[in-house]
Amino acid sequence: MRAAAALAPAPAPYASSPWTLGAANDAAEVDAEWVAARVLSGLTAAPQRLADPGVLRRDDGGAGRDIALPTAGDVEQEAAEALADAAERLARGEQLADAYLAELVALVDQAVAAIGSELARAADAAAMLLWQAVLVVARAIIQALAFTVVTDASALLALIRLVEAGIDRVASLPEDLAALGREAGRVVTGAGASVADAVDRVLAAGGVREEATESRRETADRIAERERAAEELGILPPIGSICGPDVTTQTSEVWGRVQRGFRPLPPDQKCAACTRLVNPVIVGSGAISPSTVGAGLRHIAETGNVVMGGQAVLMGLGLNLNRDAFDTLGLFLGSAAYLRDPPFSPACGQPPTPDPAASLGDRVHETPTTCATTVQIGNECWVSGTANYGTYGIMMRECHDWLAGSGDLGNCLLPPAVFSRDATTLMVQAYKRLDRDDPEPPTRWAVATYDGGATAYASGGNRPNCPTTCAVPYGGGPFGYVWEPVVPRAGWTP
Repeated sequence: MRAAAALAPAPAPYASSPWTLGAANDAAEVDAEWVAARVLSGLTAAPQRLADPGVLRRDDGGAGRDIALPTAGDVEQEAAEALADAAERLARGEQLADAYLAELVALVDQAVAAIGSELARAADAAAMLLWQAVLVVARAIIQALAFTVVTDASALLALIRLVEAGIDRVASLPEDLAALGREAGRVVTGAGASVADAVDRVLAAGGVREEATESRRETADRIAERERAAEELGILPPIGSICGPDVTTQTSEVWGRVQRGFRPLPPDQKCAACTRLVNPVIVGSGAISPSTVGAGLRHIAETGNVVMGGQAVLMGLGLNLNRDAFDTLGLFLGSAAYLRDPPFSPACGQPPTPDPAASLGDRVHETPTTCATTVQIGNECWVSGTANYGTYGIMMRECHDWLAGSGDLGNCLLPPAVFSRDATTLMVQAYKRLDRDDPEPPTRWAVATYDGGATAYASGGNRPNCPTTCAVPYGGGPFGYVWEPVVPRAGWTP
């Protein structure tokens, strides 16, 4: 179009001779078309004119009216206005299109966000299902291990040593990282101070220091070691110390009831009661909870107490650590608060607990430098919870004699060896090691009653510096006992 307009010949110029109206109109139309063609093709409208194009007179020379003819400038202006109008319309169309596009983009974004949210929820749900599946498998493995322990008591100690080795390895990681950082610093020292400084900054940012801070587990171990050393050195409590009341009669009486209560039970109940003594894990009532599992693992890592942390882990798996299968009510720590109240305290059991407001099961009530929560059995002073392990010795011996005898075993497949004297020793030591407690005194009690029965008692009291001179006799009711699931835990009042 542009080339055609450029090559087209210009129309003939206006003549100076007289014009007729028709000829003028024809000439104007031709001129207008030529100008329009040039404008539309992007060229300038510049027709050659020899006469004034603005006015046309009649050919008779009269004074008739003037007729205004369109000039090239007029045509160019109209074309420009038309193009401007078209451009304006196009701009408005583009704005409208942009608005529609923006709205469409917003809708698409909303749709993508909604889909993404659903996908995220689906991914979270899938991850949770996967985690729960892992926990279900872990639960099955733990139950299988528990069954192995029931059939082979030595497996428990191996498992405990494995767990302790893992805990020690995890606890040593900060020190290992610090050593690695120091070695890396020495290696790069020759490369310039900036590199060594960078290593130091990385170690600092990761919380690793040359002098590692003591963990809570290390603190607890250090305090326990100090307390055991104090006992071995015979460090005496203050003048005026005194043991708790004499409960020799009460312990032998309740342990005799344990024996008499077990022997007439049907085989299925005997089997259930004996299984509970050696099975470290029992099925709980709660659902699988990943957050509870995580809390238990953190507790083990921070404190090293596998019993407390393991209980949380097992609860998160819908299981329970079997730590309440037996007890003598009146001896075990949770039932011995009466020893810290009148009439026995402050007359006996002095010095008292350093924290009377602590929970009933808090071992602060068994602090070695006090005589709190102690009892006299025979001629010696014991922490009441330690003597409680005489209950375990009685029960393990009852199970062994039943399984090794010629009586009716029903469908019970428990081997007598799991309830032997050696197995009893192993079980007590394993549990107390996991509980971060000294296993020797409770082991002496379990072995003493396993060998000697209800009237036996251990020697070598673990509060030798608390004189057995309490003048307040025990005047409460008989002690009770727990042997799950046959004799369940119930309220007891001294």
